[in-house]
Amino acid sequence: METTPRWAHLVAGDMALDFVNTDVVSEHDRSRDVLRAAEEFAAWSAYAQLPGATPTMIATHGAHSQDVLDEARSLRTATRSVIEAIINGGAPEDQALSTIQAAYARAIGDATPVISDGRLSWRWTTNTPKALVARLAVAVITLLRDGPTDRIKACPACGHNVRRRIVCVSVYALSARTR
Repeated sequence: METTPRWAHLVAGDMALDFVNTDVVSEHDRSRDVLRAAEEFAAWSAYAQLPGATPTMIATHGAHSQDVLDEARSLRTATRSVIEAIINGGAPEDQALSTIQAAYARAIGDATPVISDGRLSWRWTTNTPKALVARLAVAVITLLRDGPTDRIKACPACGHNVRRRIVCVSVYALSARTR
């Protein structure tokens, strides 16, 4: 049994931000990118305790694994673009917002609305790889709608290091105590 996680600890303080931080690229080397294979995406989702995720779920739903991987990559890229715009005080690209909107629309189209603790929520009756992307799309919308977007920061130790050609824009949400 593996005792050391294959991925960095979940440090962003929010599922959507931890998902953005799965994009690990160094000198065009994607070997540590969580979305290089659908099986890796499912395993990371289980590690991140995304509801319904199991490390081996792709094997039982493998026929559409490339579609799931493409959807997850698209959602992550769009979310990163919007988060970076927020961090830099700029306007997000319309295409990125449209991609997130489409992922959210697909997500709630496959869900059942429920009231939980007096608030609208979504429940998925299946635990498929597509449901993982759906849950992440809802997490992204929740973060962008409810925040704390004012506490999202880029890791000062990371960023775009041109000399070393490392692209690592780790993002995290400051807790109320550390603002």
